[in-house]
Amino acid sequence: MKFSEYIQIIKKYCGSEMTNANFMRSFFSAILANNIGTNLFLKDDSNVGRIYSGRYEFNSTAKKIRKYVDKDLFVDYMDSMDMTADAVDNFKKDFGADENMGIDEFHEKLFEQFQLFLNLPNKDVENIICTKSENTEGHKDTSEIIYFDFVVDFAVSNINLSVTSETNVVKILGVNGEYTKGVALDFSTTTKNSMLDWANNREKDFTVRITDKRIEKAEQQLLSIKEKMDSGKELTLKENLKYINLNRLIKRFELETELKEKAIEFYLKDDVLQAYCHIFLAGELLDFIKELLNHNYYAMAKCSHNDYKSFDIFTRRHSFIVDLTNKEYNDFVVKDELFKFGGFVVDGGQDFVKIVAIPLYLFLARGVIAGNDVSDYNLNLFEWQYGLH
Repeated sequence: MKFSEYIQIIKKYCGSEMTNANFMRSFFSAILANNIGTNLFLKDDSNVGRIYSGRYEFNSTAKKIRKYVDKDLFVDYMDSMDMTADAVDNFKKDFGADENMGIDEFHEKLFEQFQLFLNLPNKDVENIICTKSENTEGHKDTSEIIYFDFVVDFAVSNINLSVTSETNVVKILGVNGEYTKGVALDFSTTTKNSMLDWANNREKDFTVRITDKRIEKAEQQLLSIKEKMDSGKELTLKENLKYINLNRLIKRFELETELKEKAIEFYLKDDVLQAYCHIFLAGELLDFIKELLNHNYYAMAKCSHNDYKSFDIFTRRHSFIVDLTNKEYNDFVVKDELFKFGGFVVDGGQDFVKIVAIPLYLFLARGVIAGNDVSDYNLNLFEWQYGLH
């Protein structure tokens, strides 16, 4: 079952008279603690409509709300629906539940199903409400899924996110993103053990989750403004600037987080790169993930910086940009006679491949988010070509 299928059944019985967007706002406002749901979707009907229909992934929303979902609020919301006995029976039937299942148990199952979507937001998960035996066909046991949880925070300690002056806006939202760059925190023992488990049994399904504390800290600074807006008061010019620019910053962090989650998935499934670079152990896998998490995704001005040289890398179907420092350029291009400038890359060595792999995985992740087919990507070094950007 997908989240879009789940939420559409919920709407059928709990909000059929509402538009899709307004139902989503009503539903999330009711089940989330601390009034988080009130401002979750604001007035953007297009995005919330896409989440409802399944055309837009639930991932970023799930990340925002996961810690605020309240079981009691969820059950209270379901209990508040004034349904006839026939409607309740049809509600159960649409989820494949036994008609004799008690209403309290049914509501608890609905909540447990919702939690599955929070933990595995972009996956087709088992319908645990369904009591029919055929429900398990084609679905993996979700209890066997391994979770890789990573945490990112600001690289700059005690960072000041004041965005009410032109100078600070340039500093915080500047194209290089150096001031607001994220860095991976130490991996937890649970994550290390999960990677060890998966490295020894790669047939197991997994999901990657990144908690970005930068988002939490930026959202904290917006709370007072949102409270003022909710009370119907007019914002000052500085508050307007703060609201607009902090939201821009949050969306930037959310995109980076989503891209890196998918990039890590590509990396863990890339047996070619791991074999070429002799990456086999759990610790070695995590070392590369740390490099990927620390990668400054928004350092977009490198191509015009004297310390860097930008290259276009061409694979069988795709091309993407790699920024090399002058030292890397000298080490991998000038000194290495195996490189044919403007021709085929014969063998760049392990260090070069690792440098190139991060922008490749992020490029593929952008393709997934855009809905492109990136299934036929290629890390065959003998088929690469490259040239100055």
